[in-house]
Amino acid sequence: MSSSQHSIIWPLPIRSCRLLAALALLLGALASAAQAQGRPAQSRQVWPLFYAEAQGGKQFGEARPMQVRVEDSGGQGVRLGFFESEFFGTGSQWRAAGWMAAVVAALESREPLAHWRISYDVPGLIDGPSAGMLMTVSTLSAMLGHQMRPDVSMTGTINPDGSIGPVSGIYHKLAGAKAKGLKKILIPAGLGQEEQKDGSVKDLGQRGRELGLEVKEVNDLEGAYQEFTGRSLSQVPDDGRALAMPARAQEALALSYARWEAKLKDALERMRQSAAQVPAQFHPKLDLAWKNAQTMATRAAQAKQAGNLCLAMPLMFLAAVSADTGTHLSYLYVAQARGGDQDMMRVFKGYLIKQDFLDSFLRKLNGQKIKNLNDLMAVSEGYAYYNAALGTILTTQEMLNNLKQLTQKAPLIQVVEAITIYEALARNMFHFVDDLLLMGMGHPGRSVKDTQTLVEWARGMHLAAGANLGYIDKAIIEPAAQEAHADAEALKLKLLSQDYQYQQANLCYRAVPVLLKRVEPGPNQAAAVLGGAISSFALSGLVVAKYYCLGAQPDSTGRVSAIKRPQALKAMLESSRRRLRQTILTVQYQGYDPIMPMFHYLAGEGSNAQSQDPNDVITSLAEYWSGSTMGRLMLNLSN
Repeated sequence: MSSSQHSIIWPLPIRSCRLLAALALLLGALASAAQAQGRPAQSRQVWPLFYAEAQGGKQFGEARPMQVRVEDSGGQGVRLGFFESEFFGTGSQWRAAGWMAAVVAALESREPLAHWRISYDVPGLIDGPSAGMLMTVSTLSAMLGHQMRPDVSMTGTINPDGSIGPVSGIYHKLAGAKAKGLKKILIPAGLGQEEQKDGSVKDLGQRGRELGLEVKEVNDLEGAYQEFTGRSLSQVPDDGRALAMPARAQEALALSYARWEAKLKDALERMRQSAAQVPAQFHPKLDLAWKNAQTMATRAAQAKQAGNLCLAMPLMFLAAVSADTGTHLSYLYVAQARGGDQDMMRVFKGYLIKQDFLDSFLRKLNGQKIKNLNDLMAVSEGYAYYNAALGTILTTQEMLNNLKQLTQKAPLIQVVEAITIYEALARNMFHFVDDLLLMGMGHPGRSVKDTQTLVEWARGMHLAAGANLGYIDKAIIEPAAQEAHADAEALKLKLLSQDYQYQQANLCYRAVPVLLKRVEPGPNQAAAVLGGAISSFALSGLVVAKYYCLGAQPDSTGRVSAIKRPQALKAMLESSRRRLRQTILTVQYQGYDPIMPMFHYLAGEGSNAQSQDPNDVITSLAEYWSGSTMGRLMLNLSN
């Protein structure tokens, strides 16, 4: 962590979400108090490392003591505290890291966050996420009652799946560790060498030896926990087996692929037929939609040829979405050319999603009979897509309600184009719910016994996602705005429009309070909250890792053109892949295949193998994190 934040020199993206308080009230009403189990409180003292810059530009490192205390919540539900010795002594990044650490530790402990009261007490001014893994290890050791070595510390962020993320300033942090008498420092894998402010590259292992410190790279929570406690977290041995979807799920994926392929061909034909009537100034936008559709379709066909329908089907879905968007934009352009803005608005209003369309998919989800954990995860993911689509509709409704103000800043055609793109995405995401249910429902699995526990898990992850989204504002968007002398809200809107993962995290988070009012209490309501929570938790964590930890550099379209720390990304990807495999194998050890985690695993495998484009590699990471979160929940809920 650092008192001087990382910043990036590029303009950023959806609308700010200000519903945390309402969400907490709504979910709090659902969650009954967890029963105190009479466990004694546990405390751990650890030494977070940080670096800062003094006047004159000289950098230095320090280690400060942190007290971590864990006890029963006493039936009060989720309780997470941050104690400080100065006014605003701990910042939003520190708190976000604490929330992530608490959720990941709870997942590993196999008890919901609502069962624990956790506090982090640190002196002085401190901020940044680089103590995330240290907070996770110390929290988990207190939960499990394992003692920690007092002469070990570490630096590195915590990711949603328990893998570790890279940080800066380690060279200086080592000196701070030495000054406090520490003997061993753990650092993220892939960071054996570190570039300094003056452009020089320092070997951190050599630096450790010069200071009399042992410096060791670790990949994830298991490796860090072993180093701190001398204990191994339980794992099923990986025998290297190939993982594959059951035949019935494969057949469902094939049917969905064919459906989206047919829609793609139909949309491209309609776009081609209308192209001659589209004014020339709009051709570049339609050409882009056409090109994107063809590119995704080619990749989908390649994945299908390789036998990976878990990747092929979603790629064909994206191809169809691009073509469908181009088709409806072409109709708008033709209408404007024929009858001006009035005719364009008539066509546009006819395309807007109606309430009965929304209601039909919600009835479908609400009507699903959740019999086991596989059903639960399929319905949860269906609700996640419904949440994201609903959040998109809420955004377009805001834009329509503020049409006069928006058209004072941009031409009407541009505003209508933006709404049309959002509506096309939402409409197709609703239909994607059918594919998830077709693929994921009706498989064997352990029964769902405790709806209350579902709600408790969902609430904890949703709160952590809210902390992450706030962290993104403070650590990524606001510094970039200051550096570019731009408006932070405008940069946020741009990032939301360009970064699909950030957009999904926000949309799922935003839509949950609305959805809660429309789903009856019970397993389906718990699944509705859980789906949005898993998605926003995993994807918001990914956005933090992408821009803060890995140093992703987007181009003008929002696509990542370069990664500042490619070795760290490689290490993180392999660790996340291994962790998801381990989770799937553990579920299989219980006697059934976890369908949704397997779907995400195979999609991630295919995306990573198909391309070395950093965007595809990051997409693989997103798949692994979502699948891992789902799989670990399945393990916890089967206890």
